[in-house]
Amino acid sequence: TQNKMSITNICCSHRSYTVTGDGYEPKGDFKENGKVVDSVNNSLNEVLKIGYLCNESYIVNKDGYYSVNGDPTEGALIVSAIKGGIDEHILNKQYPRVDILPFESDRQYMATVHKDTQNDKYILYLKGSIEKTLDICSYELNDNTVQAIDKEYILKQAHFYASQGLRVLAMVKKDISTSKITDEVLQDKFIFVGLQAMMDPPKEEAIEAVKESIEAGINIIMITGDHVLTAFSIAKMMSIVNK
Repeated sequence: TQNKMSITNICCSHRSYTVTGDGYEPKGDFKENGKVVDSVNNSLNEVLKIGYLCNESYIVNKDGYYSVNGDPTEGALIVSAIKGGIDEHILNKQYPRVDILPFESDRQYMATVHKDTQNDKYILYLKGSIEKTLDICSYELNDNTVQAIDKEYILKQAHFYASQGLRVLAMVKKDISTSKITDEVLQDKFIFVGLQAMMDPPKEEAIEAVKESIEAGINIIMITGDHVLTAFSIAKMMSIVNK
């Protein structure tokens, strides 16, 4: 793939949004049912906030060319947050980070703790694979209301995005009484906030290389850490599979 991510879809409060704009330039709109969203509601704002704060990368603007310093996936999350009106300076000041648990492939998520300076409390933000995050969620955010989680709906939406060749990350959170990330605080009772789905298109030269290999009788094997539905969709784009 091109390793240049762009958030294309967001789901929260049982509502779906598309996100316009390409690459890492933070310009684009949020649309619901084809219409541009004029204001970001609480759930959508929380999804964007988690993607921005639970993050170790940043966007660089050099002479009008935007690039990511760090992980491309995290860069895409920063861009979607800025598109949604997140003010980086205000957010970093209001929610300073006090602890971090970096992403690891066996764990399949990353977590950070932030001090909410306005309300004098600690918040644990976590982003990761849909399967791992749903296991520790008991509730979901519906605009300003926390309610029992509908895991069936969330999984259905995540699988739909993955079947379109999108990589899907879940955003969850919970208030905690400590500034440290411990095994105990990671176990359960998280609030599911939403999904962010991103596209990483295949390289044209990779598609051509696969075509030439198949014509030469070479058997192609695809190895990836993506969700199986995402991987299958990308494999179809590249003609590795044709079913």
